[in-house]
Amino acid sequence: MPRRKARHRNTFRRKFQPTYNLQSHRTIVKYLRRITKDRDYLHADVDAFEQRPLDNLYGPIQIMHSLSPEVLAAQEAETMRRLNALSEEFRARRPAGETGKTPPRPHDAHAPLNSPTQDDWPTVPEPNPGNSDAEPPRPRALYL
Repeated sequence: MPRRKARHRNTFRRKFQPTYNLQSHRTIVKYLRRITKDRDYLHADVDAFEQRPLDNLYGPIQIMHSLSPEVLAAQEAETMRRLNALSEEFRARRPAGETGKTPPRPHDAHAPLNSPTQDDWPTVPEPNPGNSDAEPPRPRALYL
């Protein structure tokens, strides 16, 4: 048996959401202020609903819907799409050789590589058969 009452998290939302139609105007405004505190663009909607609640009865539901994760993700995707389009347009307007950055000062990391990739074995001169009748020595294999 639990020795004390459990701590309910987000009790305001748990109590408020299922009984939205029973809440007073003050409670609804309090809830809207809480969920829009970090979204400045929604403060005007909450103020309008607080001043004239009968002008738009769907105002709180529209505000809550605009804060749902799907709508926020769609807004973020649209913002990123517009930013990418603007950056492409900016790159297209720029002169060809101009990158907008200072080129890095030359140092060892920008030098050509010392060891190019080895595609084939180095060529070995053919043995001269006039020197001896024996076969040329076989190359030794290194066993590790």
